[in-house]
Amino acid sequence: MVLLSHLDLSGNQLQGSIPDTVGKMVLLSHLDLSGNQLQSSIPDTVEKMVLLSHLDLYDNQLQSSIPDTVGKMVLISHLDLSRNQLQGSISDTVGNMVSLENFLSQNHLQGEITKSLSNLCNLQALELDRNNISRQLAPDFVACANDTLVTLPLSANQFSGLVPALIAFSSLRVTS
Repeated sequence: MVLLSHLDLSGNQLQGSIPDTVGKMVLLSHLDLSGNQLQSSIPDTVEKMVLLSHLDLYDNQLQSSIPDTVGKMVLISHLDLSRNQLQGSISDTVGNMVSLENFLSQNHLQGEITKSLSNLCNLQALELDRNNISRQLAPDFVACANDTLVTLPLSANQFSGLVPALIAFSSLRVTS
């Protein structure tokens, strides 16, 4: 299994935790474990999956926080952690994922949106709705993605303060 490059086990009824040995699949570029009943946390060993470009853990029962080690996956372009029970704040290391185009995370995240997201110049979708993110949105929280960001749902959080000027985002589309 070390030579495997694409693994899709989505839409099954897998239970338990994601094994630490997942980090041994160093040639894996696509991992989809969405739509299962996986619990526990995202293992720190994901940092060893340096060729991973697509990680989909959507619709499981993952808990704990997003590990800092995800920031070592600099080639990742799609990270979907939505519909889990992840808590804590968004790690500053997410800003190291400079190839990231889609960051989707509808969970129980708290705190503020990390300023490191402003490093993500290729970001097309930042979906952080339905969390418990609070504080004021910095005016430049995703400034680098002015020309690429298309989707930015931030509803159902705890934001306060002034509305940032989003006029600079030339690619944003109104969705219903």
